[in-house]
Amino acid sequence: MKNLNKRSAEATIAGYLYQFDKSIIEILKRENDGHNVTIEGIEDIDIEGEEINSTSIQVKYYEGSEYNHSIIAEAIRYLFYNYIDYLNGKSERRYYYLYGYYSSGKEKLKVDDNFIIQDNEGKKAIDILKNNFLTYSPKNGVVENYYLYKLVDYMNEDGKIEKRAVLEEELNDFISLLRININAKSLDEQYEELLSLIEDKIDNCKSRDEAEKYYYNNALKVVFKLAQEKDKTTVSKVQKIKELNDNKKSIIAKIKRRKEKSDESLLEEISGFEKKLNNLINQICDIQKEINDLNIKKRTITKKEFIKKIDQKTVLFNKWYAANLGKRKYNEYVKDVLYRKKSLNNTKYKYLILGKEFENSLINDENISIDEFVNLIIEDSYKIDTAFANKDKPWSIVLDVDAKNFKKIIERLNKKEIKFNSGREEWSSFSINNFNEKPIVNANENETISNASYQIRIITLSTFEKYLSQIKEIDVAIILMKNDYDKYIEKLNDKGVQSYVVDGFDGSTLNEVEFLFEKRNVYKDYFRILSVTPTMIQIEVIKPQKFKNLNENFTLGSYIKITDENNNAIIGILKSYKIKETNNKDDINIKRIKEPSFILDVQPVGHMTNGEFKKGNKSITIPPSQVEVANEELLKRIFYLEKADSEFSIGDLAQNPTIEGEDINVIMDGNKFFNKHLAVVGSTGSGKSCTVAKILQEGIKPYSDEQKGGILNNSHIVLFDLHGEYQNAFKDECRHLEVGTIKLPYWLMNSEELEDYFLDVEGSDHNQRNIFKKAVTLNKKWHNVIEINGNKKINNNITYDSSVYFNIKEVLKCIENYNIAKIDNGIYKWEDKEKTYTVEDIMPENIEQLEIYSKLFTENLFGKGSRAAGLGFTNFISRLENKICDDRLNFLLKRGKEYRVHLSEIIKQFIGYETDLDGQEEKKNITIIDLSGMPFEVINIVVALVSRLIFKFAFERKKVIGADDITEVPFLLVYEEAHNYIPKSQEVKYKAVRKVVERIAKEGRKYGVSAMIVSQRPSEISETIFSQCNSFVVMRLTNPVDQSYIKKLLPEDVSSITDNLAGFDKREALVLGDAVKIPALIKVHELPKDSLPKSNDINFIQEWRNDWYDMDEFDKVISQMMRVVENENELEKKREAAVDLENKPIETNSNNFEVEQKS
Repeated sequence: MKNLNKRSAEATIAGYLYQFDKSIIEILKRENDGHNVTIEGIEDIDIEGEEINSTSIQVKYYEGSEYNHSIIAEAIRYLFYNYIDYLNGKSERRYYYLYGYYSSGKEKLKVDDNFIIQDNEGKKAIDILKNNFLTYSPKNGVVENYYLYKLVDYMNEDGKIEKRAVLEEELNDFISLLRININAKSLDEQYEELLSLIEDKIDNCKSRDEAEKYYYNNALKVVFKLAQEKDKTTVSKVQKIKELNDNKKSIIAKIKRRKEKSDESLLEEISGFEKKLNNLINQICDIQKEINDLNIKKRTITKKEFIKKIDQKTVLFNKWYAANLGKRKYNEYVKDVLYRKKSLNNTKYKYLILGKEFENSLINDENISIDEFVNLIIEDSYKIDTAFANKDKPWSIVLDVDAKNFKKIIERLNKKEIKFNSGREEWSSFSINNFNEKPIVNANENETISNASYQIRIITLSTFEKYLSQIKEIDVAIILMKNDYDKYIEKLNDKGVQSYVVDGFDGSTLNEVEFLFEKRNVYKDYFRILSVTPTMIQIEVIKPQKFKNLNENFTLGSYIKITDENNNAIIGILKSYKIKETNNKDDINIKRIKEPSFILDVQPVGHMTNGEFKKGNKSITIPPSQVEVANEELLKRIFYLEKADSEFSIGDLAQNPTIEGEDINVIMDGNKFFNKHLAVVGSTGSGKSCTVAKILQEGIKPYSDEQKGGILNNSHIVLFDLHGEYQNAFKDECRHLEVGTIKLPYWLMNSEELEDYFLDVEGSDHNQRNIFKKAVTLNKKWHNVIEINGNKKINNNITYDSSVYFNIKEVLKCIENYNIAKIDNGIYKWEDKEKTYTVEDIMPENIEQLEIYSKLFTENLFGKGSRAAGLGFTNFISRLENKICDDRLNFLLKRGKEYRVHLSEIIKQFIGYETDLDGQEEKKNITIIDLSGMPFEVINIVVALVSRLIFKFAFERKKVIGADDITEVPFLLVYEEAHNYIPKSQEVKYKAVRKVVERIAKEGRKYGVSAMIVSQRPSEISETIFSQCNSFVVMRLTNPVDQSYIKKLLPEDVSSITDNLAGFDKREALVLGDAVKIPALIKVHELPKDSLPKSNDINFIQEWRNDWYDMDEFDKVISQMMRVVENENELEKKREAAVDLENKPIETNSNNFEVEQKS
């Protein structure tokens, strides 16, 4: 394995590693094994010993920074204050050493061979100290000269202790104690020094490789643990300081109040309080010193103790090493060590010990279930017809779970028919003899196992600890546990077990562990072409070992460039590979075994011509002159976009096979990404919501200088948020519309939406539909009459679909009257109680006839005729009445009259313009329509209605501004969890929303309306909608039906990546379509923690483990469920009140209202 490249470490991690490496060096360099070294004491490193001067070292690492005096000034001031403590008798005299690495500017500070500051360019050393290190000059503020502060105690002529400034000779003394090395070794140089020291100082270390792989890891772990150590007895002392600080605040407040009164009689009282305050301050300082001293003692180690801790059989794979390498390389490194020490050999008895942090994953199937994990282990080491009967040994798993959860795990394994040996622990009768029994096996002719009594062993950690001394055979223990593993390590070492602690995992799920049981990556080298087809190129790797050394991270999904002699090149993605046997029987018999070659299946995705990448296949001359793994330069060239103002990015290339340095940013064409509709799909937990938030945040991000100054850009986004999770991602940048704030009157619904909601669309008879249609249409005409030359006229442009006001309660009254209608000469007729007028069921042709017909909207009439009409509308009326009286629908039904004239305001609220409506005084780029508080049965109607209004607005705007106007106002409609309200289902209730979204998908581009379809179940969404999406962001999909469906819809065949959809990591996404030059698996950029969508996940196990909670809100919840209606009588009263309100006289003169006319 090649040397650790520390230059790839992020700055923060590199800084910590630099400090820890220096700490290890200082420990190992001690000539006396008894010298004490403290980690994170007075400074980063403190060295103490009887025959040496104490030294405090502060370590700085600025790989990307030029040296300036200001960059170390604060650090020197800390050292200066410690020197002041020495002058005041609170600390011993010591040397101070500032050890730092800087990229440049090292000539700015002159020091001698002992790193003591020297005069430079006419400036004396003491003046350099004063003016550059002990002076703080902010751009706006008071200059602070720390060397002039009165900090040093002295006794005046009266024998009292007072404060004075530090003297010149004291400053010179401080300079003599201060060493500043700004030309320290680089991270890599220091690392090489450290490895040499380990190899030299530890007798059992036999090579540099051992120093790097084993002892360095152990050393890092010890230093890191020391840096975090705290004395347990300090807890009470910290609490005492807190109490004293509270008293201190109280006394300060009392002194302040008394001084404000300017009353001389209070001076004595004030003096008393000031004495108390000084006593408190002294007490706090004394206790804090005790705490510091106790913690320093815990963080102190001698060279002898340090070497003993790291020179042991246990190998510590620590998280700092993991952070430096990166997860993928770290996993490979761990496996490499285990293989090289033969610890994963199938002939050994191996134990995998998982800590408490894995318990949730073990019982909740996070990413990988326990049975899948167990099968993975069995497949790796003790598979039927593969493992050898006489030599292979099954794994044993030790789980830190309680008895209840262990029983659940055992039940799961039994259900999956997995053969295991638990020593009957699940029955509370563990038998060590039973557990120690070897599996009973039957063998095939080739000595592989054909049957076994068990294939794996499994017990709890408590049982393992109790019976460890009685377990007969255990060769290797691999421990994944973040804390408390020391007590097991000691016992395992006593048994002669080779132990490994893996501390570099991020999470606590089983997929963090499964890399141990995956077949080791086989790396490739030089190639030759075997075959070329339009869809597949086969390449043979003939020197795999050499290729491994050159392309350590090459893996499935990596990019390959195949070039011919004319410099034309095909770019492909590695889809699969297989081994080609190169040995014949004679070679094997005489042990002249050749290195096997490999056949790579590469899927072409594009070609390079004259240095420019283009999609699609293009032939190349055979044989090619060169085959190579895509390097950083090539990948950047592929993703390069000529028009910088079209660039749009949400992530970096996830697989970067040959690059150790910077990530490759995947640049997309933002115009194509949004303009041609896009889909974001992924299972729960894949990071889909965060990806959607990232896409939208990038869309509304300021671009020009003016926008960065506060002017909004021209983006208009409407997000349908089903679960109410996105407001947290945008906060004040969005307009959040929910049930209590959205303005969406029912009269805006078209015919399909009205029938969808108010009628039982699956069961409504013909009469119901016709009467409802007629009542709604004529009520619209009645409330929106026009006046021509002083005469009222019916507006015949108004139809059933017109977006004009009508009164739903009057429609209900009309239907109630139809229910009691009688037939006279084939016509429904009514009359009033006094029989002063008759109303006939005709289609009014003039205002007079409409006025008579309008009696059906407002009056309780009586049927007139020889027989009852018998329309049977009783259930229909009841259903309609229930919906009108439903409190949950206030935002739709009870506000219609309130804002029926403000259609412009309604549209503006959705597309981000300021309105006269409450809380909408500011423009916003994104409007979130929170559907979470709406009844589920109206969500599809709300989505349909808003979508149709925005599309209609864009459609009409295009006609108004004409084709010559280039000022576009593009809209993006984001349908989150779209499968819930735009399903593939042909049910009538989804007809309206499916129709409008399909129309947007087909025609929206022409009018500047684009759609983003977001779903975790793409197979349940209308195929017509998906087929119009040109850009796809595909995240982890675990459902096979969804996987198959989405593969069929994708605009490009990238089976090399899509075959592994279920294996994507969180935030990993396949992006493809016209917007991206080449299909790419990306890692979506992480959002700031305060801009994440709100998670609705509940921490079940933590909540269950809390004390019982008595719900004070119980009655309120029940009332809400009952809609605050306690019984049917109250509901009936409510209905009667509604009827009485309708019976009141109303004015129908159109002059009372502004009306909308359809031109």
